Amino acid sequence: MALVGTALVTTGSVSRRMSAHAQAMRGLDRLTERREKEAEQAEEAEQAKG
Repeated sequence: MALVGTALVTTGSVSRRMSAHAQAMRGLDRLTERREKEAEQAEEAEQAKG
């Protein structure tokens, strides 16, 4: 019985860590998208100046 409890606790902590990791990766993706968008806008502004 103790082995089952240990497995469940371990699974839960791994799951939480994976969830935190996924959340961090989504945050990085958002930052990357924002920077790419800003770079595109700056490039378009430069081309408009011309």
